[in-house]
Amino acid sequence: KNSAEKSFRYAYEAAHLGNTEAEYVLAELFQGCHNTLALYWMKHAANKGHVEAARGVAELYDEMKKHELAETFYRKALELGDESAAKKVTWLGKLFRILKYS
Repeated sequence: KNSAEKSFRYAYEAAHLGNTEAEYVLAELFQGCHNTLALYWMKHAANKGHVEAARGVAELYDEMKKHELAETFYRKALELGDESAAKKVTWLGKLFRILKYS
């Protein structure tokens, strides 16, 4: 087997054993070709406190135009220490207020 197949297999096995970093790596491997599985694994890692995964979930939801869910995960990323998520939280809050009163 080539190294990409081995990497995938190791990440898959470790993710199924509950390894948070492996869940994130597996999500990254799925992203772009199978976003449903990418979101599934990224949410697992995010819910265990993985900051990059929290931001990744927010970005996937943003791409899907699910802004309320995106805001939830941007807030989670911010709580986990991702200061750059603050801009997104502020921007989405403004967007919700505009849409609510238009």
